[in-house]
Amino acid sequence: MIHDIKFHGDWKRPGNRYSELDLKILTNERSQHRLIDKYKNCGTDFKFHFYKGTKNRWGTSLEGFKNPEWVKTHFGLDIQPDDDKISVLVTNNIGSPKYPLTPWIIAHRMSHAIFRDVSFDIYRPSMMGIDNFFGWRVGYEKWLGCAIGTTRSCRKRTLSRTGELYHELFAQCLLTGRVRLNHVEDRVLKRMRGKNPEYIHLRDGKPERLNHLINMMENEVYHVRSKFDCGCGKILVV
Repeated sequence: MIHDIKFHGDWKRPGNRYSELDLKILTNERSQHRLIDKYKNCGTDFKFHFYKGTKNRWGTSLEGFKNPEWVKTHFGLDIQPDDDKISVLVTNNIGSPKYPLTPWIIAHRMSHAIFRDVSFDIYRPSMMGIDNFFGWRVGYEKWLGCAIGTTRSCRKRTLSRTGELYHELFAQCLLTGRVRLNHVEDRVLKRMRGKNPEYIHLRDGKPERLNHLINMMENEVYHVRSKFDCGCGKILVV
């Protein structure tokens, strides 16, 4: 649940690593209600801070959990987090490809931030297994991530790389309470040629091995989600 939303800096015009569409989304009262609604059942209490200013001209972001002193030094903001809430400080929306700063993208960026936080000590062996499942074949790991994932980026096949699947799954878990992955039987979808699907057929124990990796990934994402609330009383810089 989001208990408070505050804006810091000049939000009248685009810039400082926010697009015009980002500003329309964030400063619109209806969109703010939608943001609150999306996070109302996630099981974690938040306060959101959106910063837009010149102190972030180098694009400092996705830093993980920081204390108020660090935030004061880097952004000049006096944010005192509550012990029972995570204070989320959104500092920009940079990335490739560029997506507007929707509630889902904010959750996705939270995942990037906590995975960069060395204090979180996150280990994800399933990702290496999926990346190398078909050996060194450029592009295979990308469509495999799309085939097993159920998020919009997977369905639309716009997932930029397999590593992004982890962050999509964290956002899915945070906002819906569940991780949903497609398990396989004897084939996986490679791509669509028009309306015709093209499959890769799996033999020699590969379906079992792939489903084992999928189960590992589900458990790893749930584990990260369970550790996420350890950030209460801190500021998550995304």
